[in-house]
Amino acid sequence: MKANNKIGKLEEVDYCDLVITSEGFEFRPWKEENLEVYYELVKDKLLCAVGGWSYLNNLEEAKSNLEDMIKMKNSFAVEYEGKVIGGVELEHIIRKKSFLNLIILKED
Repeated sequence: MKANNKIGKLEEVDYCDLVITSEGFEFRPWKEENLEVYYELVKDKLLCAVGGWSYLNNLEEAKSNLEDMIKMKNSFAVEYEGKVIGGVELEHIIRKKSFLNLIILKED
C-alpha cells in the first residue's frame, strides 16, 4: 500500500502489526485460519455490494483473495467477543484523503 508523504512522493504504509481494541471489538490483520469466515462474507452478494468487496464463487477464490489481502497489509478482520464477524479495509487516497470499507456478517 502506498501513501503520500509531505513532499508528495508515494511511500509504503504497513499496518500488519496494527491491532485496535475497544469494548469487545478487535480490529486485527486477517490470518489464513480465518478462511471459512472470510468465505461466509464474500459469498454473500448483498454484503459484497454494500461493502464494496468482490463477490467470490467458491472457497478456492476466497483463499486466493484472502492471501492477497494479507499481503496488502491494509485489510483487517473485525472480531467481537473473540469471534470474527466481519472485515474492514483502510485505503489511502492521493491528497491525504482516506476511506474505510466495512463488512459485517449478518446474524442467522
